[in-house]
Amino acid sequence: MNTRSRGANHSGSSYQRKDGRWEWRISLPDGSRKSFYGATESEARNKARAATRDLEDGIDLNARALTVRKFMDDWVKVIAPERVRGSTLAPYQGHIDNHINPRIGAVKLVNLTPIHVEEMMAGMVRDGASGSTANRVRATLRNALASAVKWRYVNINAAALADPRKEKPLPVKPLTPEQMESFLAFTFTHRHGPLFQFTAATGMRIGEVLGLRWTPDIDLEQGTARIQHTLLAKDYGQGRLGEPKTDRSARTIHLDEVALDALGRQRILIDQLKSLACDRWQDLDLVFPTTTGTYADNSKIVKTFQQLLAKTGLPRQRLHDLRHYYATSQLADGAALHDVKHLLGHSTITLTSDTYVHWTEQMSKAAASRANQARKKGGK
Repeated sequence: MNTRSRGANHSGSSYQRKDGRWEWRISLPDGSRKSFYGATESEARNKARAATRDLEDGIDLNARALTVRKFMDDWVKVIAPERVRGSTLAPYQGHIDNHINPRIGAVKLVNLTPIHVEEMMAGMVRDGASGSTANRVRATLRNALASAVKWRYVNINAAALADPRKEKPLPVKPLTPEQMESFLAFTFTHRHGPLFQFTAATGMRIGEVLGLRWTPDIDLEQGTARIQHTLLAKDYGQGRLGEPKTDRSARTIHLDEVALDALGRQRILIDQLKSLACDRWQDLDLVFPTTTGTYADNSKIVKTFQQLLAKTGLPRQRLHDLRHYYATSQLADGAALHDVKHLLGHSTITLTSDTYVHWTEQMSKAAASRANQARKKGGK
């Protein structure tokens, strides 16, 4: 196929093929030869020299043809499931399918730069995504590229070097005490009524609630709940318990009368479910199981929660907002920010402060107003 040799030098040798293209060959460390092609000799030589630089940097040449799309699709299916919780895997897949692949999927992995990543995020924001969403997509890409760097597919993590977008924190807007009272009254006899009441009364994450077992997590005599596990996303219909989200998430919560009442009603409900399920009942000792005793599906509970809110005419909420309701109720009752941090199982006081800064500012203003009114009355 080769018609003319141009001789060899330190970077390899070039040939013009019958089809008019130029081929430049270089020797690999294992003694084999690899060819690079171009419309001109210069183009083929430049490709070969780029590959030589990659070799010197320790980059795997087999990854040079790999696109971002191919790498991300393989990573999320093979690598990510071994490293993250199932509840995190679904957002990863969404980030890849909806943002990363459509915008930069065609880029060769070895050619990916921080500019590509920043342009991706800028495009997302122009199309209506929030800065926080763009940053979460960047975080997914950054995690994946950390594997690419480790495997020597690339020598930089382009997402880590890209600048994050500015975020505008949304104020926490949980239900008011009056709205919560109305909602709990409406759902009192509902299948998930005790679960909603217990979550609002403890501020636990839904995964923590669904992972609770009567033994050894619940101590009704002492009135405590020990959070030792969290329910991970369902895999092929079977739930799986995992470690708490952070070291601080493993904690003991003292239950008030509202939470204890919810557990009492849940005990009665479970006895009824056992009778109805008969031999289909699987006794996993879960506090909030399905109708057959197995691990509950978080997504179905969220859907039910929002449907019930709509029926009562209350504002749309995430199930996670029951946790915000609990925190703001604690702050309104005079709890210190540090105490709320411990109750929620936050890893840092900064996280608690940043999440509830708007709320605590409101309370500070209200307290100042009350003090001012008291001084005025005292002066009369």
